[in-house]
Amino acid sequence: MSDEKWAVVLGASSGAGGSIIKAAGREGYNTFGMHRGNWPEAADDVTAYIEGQGQKCVWHVADAGTREGIEGGMRTLCAAAPKRSVSLVVHSLANASYGRFTGPPEMQFHPKQFEKTFESMAHSFVYWTQELLAAKMLAKGALILGLTNPIPENMADGFGMICASKKALEMYVRYLAMELGPRGYRVNLLNFGLVETAAVRLAFSDEDWNRVIEIVSRVAPRRRIQTTDEVADFIMATLVKPEAAYLTGAKIDYTGGQAQSLLDLAFSAPRYGISLPKSEDKG
Repeated sequence: MSDEKWAVVLGASSGAGGSIIKAAGREGYNTFGMHRGNWPEAADDVTAYIEGQGQKCVWHVADAGTREGIEGGMRTLCAAAPKRSVSLVVHSLANASYGRFTGPPEMQFHPKQFEKTFESMAHSFVYWTQELLAAKMLAKGALILGLTNPIPENMADGFGMICASKKALEMYVRYLAMELGPRGYRVNLLNFGLVETAAVRLAFSDEDWNRVIEIVSRVAPRRRIQTTDEVADFIMATLVKPEAAYLTGAKIDYTGGQAQSLLDLAFSAPRYGISLPKSEDKG
């Protein structure tokens, strides 16, 4: 096994992935990241930060959720990192379609959206694992980590495709953990709360996003939304440590209880200082 220690972060230029790859560099990992080139300034900031920590930062600009992107990314990774050196893999891809399963044609999902969403948000987690194993890139005790959120356990109009793909990801995590545990690898799913990222903002107008933050901040026990840095620090402080070696096949709740009081909000909105609109009687 190589003395070098590498972290692979897929979807690493901004958002949670950006924070995670920075935290990995801060903890002594050389890093390999992939992004689609949408936020080049953010990627440059990540590079400067990691190199400032004295670590290597290697990028491959392509869609990590496609077969072509995976093949190109693996070539770049294998040219930069020694075999048996990847100790952390984080799947932080956000490339899902927003809409409805039925309804007006402009809102209804079509087959290509199913294919793109599931390929990026779920299937690619398995594809990357297969390729890293085949290339003998995983270090002993490596952690392969998927990311999810509370929405698949609830309901949110327009997010059905995201929820379905995240549930597929959850099952992939469980089965991969079962298959790879005897080989010394760990596979987990980190469920964290609402954070502000460029990808999340695309789904909301400024007015709607501000309202979401206000409501979540009032019902969350900490009275605020989570930050991507908190997610990254939690991973590096706990999940990658040798003391967590027995933790695998788990869906880890790091949501800060954000969703646990939503029903209470429906029952007792005035207590939270929120006025819910009355339903109109259209009968």
